[in-house]
Order: sequence, then structure tokens, then C-alpha cells
Amino acid sequence: MKLLTTRTLRAVLIAATAAGTVLAAQPAIAGPAPADAYADVIRAATADKPAPITGGVSPESAFTGSVQGKKITVGAEAGSPVVVNSAGGDLKLYLPETGTGKAEQTRDGTVVRPGTDTSTAVQVLADGAVRAMVVLDNADAPTSYPFRFDLPEGLVLRASATDGSIDMVTTDGAMVAGKINAPWAQDAAGRSLHTWYELNGSTVTQHIDTTGATFPVVADPDYVHNCGLTSCNWTFTRWYTANVMHPAITGGGSIASILTGAIMCGKLPGAAGVACGAWVAVNYMQAYWHVINAKAKNHCFVARFQYVGVVSPINAFNTGTTNGEHCINR
Repeated sequence: MKLLTTRTLRAVLIAATAAGTVLAAQPAIAGPAPADAYADVIRAATADKPAPITGGVSPESAFTGSVQGKKITVGAEAGSPVVVNSAGGDLKLYLPETGTGKAEQTRDGTVVRPGTDTSTAVQVLADGAVRAMVVLDNADAPTSYPFRFDLPEGLVLRASATDGSIDMVTTDGAMVAGKINAPWAQDAAGRSLHTWYELNGSTVTQHIDTTGATFPVVADPDYVHNCGLTSCNWTFTRWYTANVMHPAITGGGSIASILTGAIMCGKLPGAAGVACGAWVAVNYMQAYWHVINAKAKNHCFVARFQYVGVVSPINAFNTGTTNGEHCINR
């Protein structure tokens, strides 16, 4: 997934040309391959996708850098998380534990942690996304992989009833802060494999049916979080926009009072809620028309907050509408 965005969890190891065309199936890998060997195959398999960037390296991290308003750190030691520091709180992702090896950043920026039968790798992209990979080396590799998320306060994971994806939402389900897209899996011959998620609290386990698969196998969930170091976007769901916000502001009473209460500003954390209240007192009609417009187009209402470098709370906040990937129905 892109993140706060970060955004992609991607298991990638297929034989491909630079254009992404699958070649003859590769033999299963016996034991950990050199980190750069994984990076070469990953680069070929993702030739039609953004390339990774390189970052700083320290004894504690195999990658650290600030990208698109996010500070991203990939821990070097086995078991250490991928951390995305943002204005909306820190999001941590713990990859499946596949070995005890120390992570190494390869020449193209891919961070590889070789394991036994399964290895992991992480790429940080120029747009601030994080592509975290699991590599099923051979038929002895497990077919279930748990990805544990440590989410910012106030967010939970909820499974979508429509497409197999998982949303990062507020505890009441009114606002969306990110998304884990529906999974896919592919073997070395380019054949799509049946794969699905199991959600247990903040742990997303991807299951892969490798029956008849040619190894290595690719499996991919990806995630996006809508906060950077200095700003956040909160997307209210279509249902909440149309059935809670719209009736509230069109049913009579003070629009400003309604929006500064539990309907909108009261749902935003900390300084964002304070800035929301100050902004609405002056610009409540802008928010009003954005709700009306979102309802009319079956879109979602969006609240945006800038944390750093602002002159006043009023200048820190604004609203809008969206029909993008974070605009969900419920």
C-alpha cells in the first residue's frame, strides 16, 4: 500500500524483461540469494512502475529519508518496522518474519532482507510510496504472510465488502485515512494465483494458493496513508457525507455551529480540530457548498489541514470534495 503512503506492499520475484514481458520460468531458489540478485529481478518485474530511490544508511536503518512530506525509515535488523512519520501520527508496518538476516540497501535503493524460503524487500518511491515485498523462493515457502500495522491513534482497519480491499478508517467509520488495496499473486510463468486477506485486528494476513505454481511467486498488497509530515487529508465516506453531513446542514440551525461540532471538526484530532473550528467560523459557507456538491455528485467531502509553516489556524485548514480511491461508500 502507498503511505501515508506509503504505499505499496508488494511481493515481487518473476522473470521479466525490462518491458515487463514474462520469460521462461526461473528455477526455484535454494536458500537466500544475494541482495542485488533480488533487486535485479524486482527491477525487471516492476519495469512499468516507478523506480525506487536511495536513502541514507545507518547502523539502525537500511534506509532513511524524507520524501513528499514523509519521513520514511526502514529498519536494518530483522523484526524492525518500516516507519512513516507524518502529521497524523506514525504508521509502522512489521513485515513477515522470514529470517534473522540484516537488511541491506542495494545499488538501486531496494532494501533486501534475505530469509529462508521466503525473503522480504522494501522500496521507497519518489512519490512517497513504500513498496514492501515478500518473495516466495520455492515450494517450501509458507503460503500465509502476516503484515502487522501499528496505526496512528484513532484509526482502525475494516474489510471492504466489495473488492477484498481493507480501509484505514476512524473508529466510527466516518472518515477514511488510507487503504490497503485488494491483493494479487502471480507465479514465475505469469499465471495469476488465488489470493485473499484475513483481517484480525491490525494484522492483515495474505493467503496464497500456490497449487501448481511455478516458483518464485509474486504476491502483492499495497497501502496508502493520506498524511505527510506537514499535512493531512481526511475523507468522509459517501454515506456519511450524504446521510449525516448533508441532512445536518440543510435541516435548519446554525451551519457554523453544526460543522464545528461532532459532525466535522469534533472528529478531527488535536490541532486539526482546533484549526477546523477557527476556519469554519469564517468560511462555513465554503464547507456548506462542498457538502452540497459532494452529495449531488455522489462524491465524498474532504477536510485538509496543514500542520507546519502556517500563519494562523484559519490559514491552516480548508475543505473540498473527491471521488478518488479513498472515497468509499459506507
